[in-house]
Amino acid sequence: MPTLRPTGTNPTRPANARFASRCPAAAKSTAWRSALKAEEDPAQGTVALDGSVHSQDLRGRDLVLFLAEVEKDFLVRATTFLRKELAVRALITNMNGWTNHATSQQVRSAMDFVDDHFYVDHPQFLEQPWRLPSRCPNTSPVAGGAGGGRHLAFTRLLDKPFT
Repeated sequence: MPTLRPTGTNPTRPANARFASRCPAAAKSTAWRSALKAEEDPAQGTVALDGSVHSQDLRGRDLVLFLAEVEKDFLVRATTFLRKELAVRALITNMNGWTNHATSQQVRSAMDFVDDHFYVDHPQFLEQPWRLPSRCPNTSPVAGGAGGGRHLAFTRLLDKPFT
């Protein structure tokens, strides 16, 4: 019987519990000061998880840290499930998306190898969105002045293969 189970759908409680284990409520109240809404109390675990992963404010930073911790927990549980219960011997990786934060490095450290990439071009759908026919002009983003893979360089870990 598989042991990999979802942890729930409402992230506010687990996020508050994680924050409380790292940072006492009084310290969070002090650190957040004016960022707390009137109905939010770290001691009660009622701080909303409503930041943006693209912002640099306290909510955004705590959200990014929380998501990295959840991702690492998932990776460890999924890897354990795949290897022990299904006897999978393949190398395991994840996180080749478009949002890379420094906190994601702790997640990548638990992978067998690091994979991150960018696309040279995307298809252009000629008649309907996401329906054939399509074309792909293969225009080089580097030739067009874009940085290419430069924004991915920091995702590499020197002790892991990188693709």
